[in-house]
Amino acid sequence: HVLRPMLSSCARSKDKTAHILCLSKGNFYGQGAVRSKELYSSCNLLGISPQCVHIIDDLQLQDDPNVIWDKTRILQYVMEAVAQFQIDTLVTFDSFGVSGHVNHIQTHKSVEELIRMDRHAVPSLKNIFVLESVNILRKYISFLDIGLSCLTSKYIVTAGLSNYVHIYQAMLAHRSQMVWFRRLHIIFSRYMFINTFKQLM
Repeated sequence: HVLRPMLSSCARSKDKTAHILCLSKGNFYGQGAVRSKELYSSCNLLGISPQCVHIIDDLQLQDDPNVIWDKTRILQYVMEAVAQFQIDTLVTFDSFGVSGHVNHIQTHKSVEELIRMDRHAVPSLKNIFVLESVNILRKYISFLDIGLSCLTSKYIVTAGLSNYVHIYQAMLAHRSQMVWFRRLHIIFSRYMFINTFKQLM
C-alpha cells in the first residue's frame, strides 16, 4: 500500500519495467486467494501488468504477525527474482518497516545481506533503496508533509492530482481490507502522496 506513488511513477516509465515481489498471499484471515486477486487488480489499475506481479506462497512465509520470517528464505526469493528479471534497482522497507511490522523489518534485514554479498551473486543489481519511515505525526498529515520531506530526503517521489486518483482507485481494489482504519489511511496518509527513500547501495 505504501509504495503506490513510486509504483505509479514506475508504471509511466517507457524505458523501465517494474516488478513486484509479494512474499505472502496475505492469508492470515483465510482470504489469501481473494487478496491475491485484489493485488493483481490494484497493480493493473496503476499500469503494472499482472505478469509483473509475483506472489509467493511459501509455508515458511505465511501472513502472521506472530511468526518471524526466516531471513535466508526471504533472501532466496529476492535473489531469484533479481536474477530472473535482471533487476537493476531494488526497493524495500527500511529498518522500521513503515509500521513496525516484524516481517517488513525482516525483509529489510534480508535485503541488507545483498550489500555484503559478492557482486557476482547478483550482477544486474546496481541500486538498493529503502522507503523511509516517519513519525506518526508526519505519517498522517497527508500532502502537508511534502515540505519537510523535500528538506530531509534526497530521493522523493510525489503523486500529482491525476496520479492520486489512480492511486486512490488502486487502493479501493483491496476491498477485503477496507476496514475503517484503512479508509482513514487513504484519506490522511502521506504515503498516498509522498514516498521518500534512502539509498543503501
